[in-house]
Amino acid sequence: MSSSCYKQGQVKMVPEEKEIPPTNSTMHANSTKTYLIIPEPQIPTEADYYSLLRLTLHLYKAFCTTVLVKKQRQLLQLKEP
Repeated sequence: MSSSCYKQGQVKMVPEEKEIPPTNSTMHANSTKTYLIIPEPQIPTEADYYSLLRLTLHLYKAFCTTVLVKKQRQLLQLKEP
């Protein structure tokens, strides 16, 4: 007969002894705790805004070029007999 005070069918949670090392992801869990690693907030600089603006313009230009090329191909297909 077992000496524990748990009835049959109950589950006893036993914490693990070893720690699970953090992985590359921001969250990691071991048997009892969940860690959330939050980086320090950074105030965007003027260079960040210019970088974002450059990226936005680059993507807009690529989008417009793609649309124009598609329209041009449609027009060429319509002209061919």
